[in-house]
Amino acid sequence: MMEMWLRLRSCRVNLHTGEIQRDKKRQELSVTERRLLLWFHEHPGEAVSRELLLNEVWGYTHGVVSRTIDTTMRRLRRKLEQDPSQPGHFHTVRGVGYRFTPLLASAPPLPSPDLQTSTRLPSPLTALIGRQESLARLEALLGRRRLITITGPGGVGKTRLMLAAGHRQRGRFSDVLFCDLSTVDDEEGVMAVLGEVLALSGAPSTAAAHRALQDRHRPLLLLDNAEHILPILVPMVAAVLQAVAALIVIVTSRQRLHIRGEALLELAPLSRPEALELLAERIIDATGYPPPPEQTPTLTQLVEALDRLPLAIELAAARMDTMTAREALDQLVDRFTLLRSQWVDVSDRQATLWGTLEWSWSRLSPAEQIMLSRVALVRSRFTQESARVLFNAAPIPDADPLQLLYSLRQKSLLQQEDDQFRLLEAVRDFALQHHPAQRARVAVAWGRWLVEETESWFARCYSHPTETLAWIRAVQSDLLAIWERHQEDAPELAARALIPLRFLINTLDPTNTLVRRLRKALTMELPDGVRSGLHHALALFIVNHHHEEAVGHAREAMALAPTPRQRLLAGCTLASILSFVDEQRRLVEELMQYARDVGGDAMLETILQQAQGMMKADHTLEAALVLEDGIAYSRTNGWPLHEASLSRMLGLLRSREGQNEAATALLRTSARIYAHHGRQISQAWVLNNLGIFYLERNRNRAAEAQFREALRLLRRTGAAGISAVITNLAAVHHQRLELPQARALYQEAMVDIAQTGRPYEVVLTEINLAALEVDAGDLEAADRHLLAAEPLLNAQNSSWLWAIAASARSSARLLQRRYHEALEAALLGVDAARAANDLRMEVSNLNNGAMAHLLAGRPEHAYTLLQDAWDKITIQGDTHLRASVGFRVGIVQEIRGQTDHHQPYEQSDDVKRAAAIYQGEPLDPIGFESRLAALIRQLVPG
Repeated sequence: MMEMWLRLRSCRVNLHTGEIQRDKKRQELSVTERRLLLWFHEHPGEAVSRELLLNEVWGYTHGVVSRTIDTTMRRLRRKLEQDPSQPGHFHTVRGVGYRFTPLLASAPPLPSPDLQTSTRLPSPLTALIGRQESLARLEALLGRRRLITITGPGGVGKTRLMLAAGHRQRGRFSDVLFCDLSTVDDEEGVMAVLGEVLALSGAPSTAAAHRALQDRHRPLLLLDNAEHILPILVPMVAAVLQAVAALIVIVTSRQRLHIRGEALLELAPLSRPEALELLAERIIDATGYPPPPEQTPTLTQLVEALDRLPLAIELAAARMDTMTAREALDQLVDRFTLLRSQWVDVSDRQATLWGTLEWSWSRLSPAEQIMLSRVALVRSRFTQESARVLFNAAPIPDADPLQLLYSLRQKSLLQQEDDQFRLLEAVRDFALQHHPAQRARVAVAWGRWLVEETESWFARCYSHPTETLAWIRAVQSDLLAIWERHQEDAPELAARALIPLRFLINTLDPTNTLVRRLRKALTMELPDGVRSGLHHALALFIVNHHHEEAVGHAREAMALAPTPRQRLLAGCTLASILSFVDEQRRLVEELMQYARDVGGDAMLETILQQAQGMMKADHTLEAALVLEDGIAYSRTNGWPLHEASLSRMLGLLRSREGQNEAATALLRTSARIYAHHGRQISQAWVLNNLGIFYLERNRNRAAEAQFREALRLLRRTGAAGISAVITNLAAVHHQRLELPQARALYQEAMVDIAQTGRPYEVVLTEINLAALEVDAGDLEAADRHLLAAEPLLNAQNSSWLWAIAASARSSARLLQRRYHEALEAALLGVDAARAANDLRMEVSNLNNGAMAHLLAGRPEHAYTLLQDAWDKITIQGDTHLRASVGFRVGIVQEIRGQTDHHQPYEQSDDVKRAAAIYQGEPLDPIGFESRLAALIRQLVPG
């Protein structure tokens, strides 16, 4: 038996033995893998279902469900693909199954010595750009099928692909015969065109045409632009295929012929890289120069707005001799004026996009035209259910909605992906020019249905966050269109369309026009429930830019809320943005009185605010119990976003307590849940918390990585409030004593914080700047920052902030040799840190208090405080601070004449640095520790 080898990109395979040859390495396919590959080899380019493969390759009966095919495909990809993650041969076809694409030859096959090709084939004046996969599929089908129909919307490049295949395949056929059917409309016209390409006189009879084709050894007949004469053409094609056994026919049509044995190759718009390549090539044709790289973002927007249709791209590029890409993009508001050319070698319908679409429109029935004009209302993908709504709002006589949908799909005016349909922008714009009265009849009914569907999803947004987010993202453009369309005739509907968009707060740019729309909606006469929803959405969107206004909107949302659940949710939003702890606590106590009766997501939101208030009030044990309770309830009842929020808060609390493993596990769980559900802004803030955790343990590299990833996510989503992350990144530089970089970042953050009125962050940043100036040795500047923080610090009433401020103040007073004041500030800081249950700040203040005692001549008192600090920092885990405490213990012991010095972490870089500081070695940069060591060394004997 003759061996049969299949050549692939990375190897070749013996189809009989299963041997794989690749770079002198040999592998073998299993029997099942070889059987599957052989089947694919015999059916190239076909999209086949899993069920069919299970029937024909495995011999399973119909209806059997098995993942065997998927497992075998993974093994085939691993053995045969260059990159299994990006397969070049074995493709997954979404919603169908799989397709095998054979290797595309790099050049057309050479003619056989005894086969002289006669061709009547036009030669395009420009090169084919892209379409390599489609060309490979078409050539594979030519080896197996006798009738191939290339379908697709107008302007997608069906003719161009067919001509490319015809030129490449000349060596395989005795004749390649091209018939342009666009100008004929009856059987006589078809026969006249066929007679011309067969060199027969006049319009030959059917028998004469058949004989002329039978006289040719292996003819390839190309029938172009057939959609308008299918009733005439279909029986003619069926008859000639029956009469001429060697004949192969390729047809281009906007709908298929439905002849038995017909293979369908549906041509979609270009991929984005192909579209950009085509646009760049045609810009060179028009201007003589390639577009500069900086124009790539605009060109990308342009090809997307042009639906990546080759004809639209070529028409737009032809105008680039007189306008820029940005101007072309702006003029797409009137795409049909822009997309016309002065080409003299093409028909009118190919020279304008309008002409191409007019050709398709004129072939529709009146009912199909009406349905298409109604479907143009929909800006997103839609389902059969949506189509029924558009139909049933004003039924079209003697028509069925699904049949109309199917017909429009068959005529390439609708695109389909799985069970969803969509219109190309060009088709929508064209349809919007027709039957405006028909759209007006159904627009309100369609809008009401979509808003009600969205509201039903929105009500489940906490229990099904991923599905809700996917739905609202999918219909976002339609909701905005409903707002624009119905402000006058249905204002309540228009306003309701805006409210669910608040769920996209993590993905929408807060500077977009949604805020303007929400504010305008609040000027309308609307029911209280709708006004409450608008106020709530507006509060969420503007809180980081207009804090006080956001508080006002949250209060209004709560006051107008029509149900206890809505009042609770609005109240929780208000509690989350209130600046003052006492006011927040009173509000949460009020909400908790009826939260458990309401239950569900509203109760969990209230628990979240209750725990947050407890933590700010330093009731950490109670907060931990509440959070653990809430996490358990969230998991049991399936509220993942609340589990993420509660886990994040409990992680922060465990971090303060020094429970490091528990803290990191909780924070990572929270980040993972947010990432899984597409909540990138929430994910970013959890990463920020993880960064703080690492920063407080002197793991600067890990901290910086978390902060930078958080910044990347926040900037990518256009989120506000990134100054908090910038502040933390500054703290990384500060801890490394890279003081100029840290100062610049603190000051950058302060500008944004001050403008948006977030007093808590203002206080924290002023304190951080004070600590930085202590390290820099500018004690006057440090005092100025502490003075600026003081009034806001009193208003915040936060023990944690007091503990941080006390550490900075006591450090400044130590260097100023005001030891009594340093001790007083440090002891106040210890009390505040204990109230906040923050071990790190407690140790920092104990450390400073000990040095105040030591420098004031009280080494015994210093030793007592340092022993307490040593025990606590060992639990908390900050190696830098532990090294500092350890060596101060050693120094106090030396002053006291003890010999059992602490020698912690002998190989630690922090310990070595601390030793160097206290041994008087010159260090650069010089920070607080260096300056303090200079004072302490004066006390050490000898």
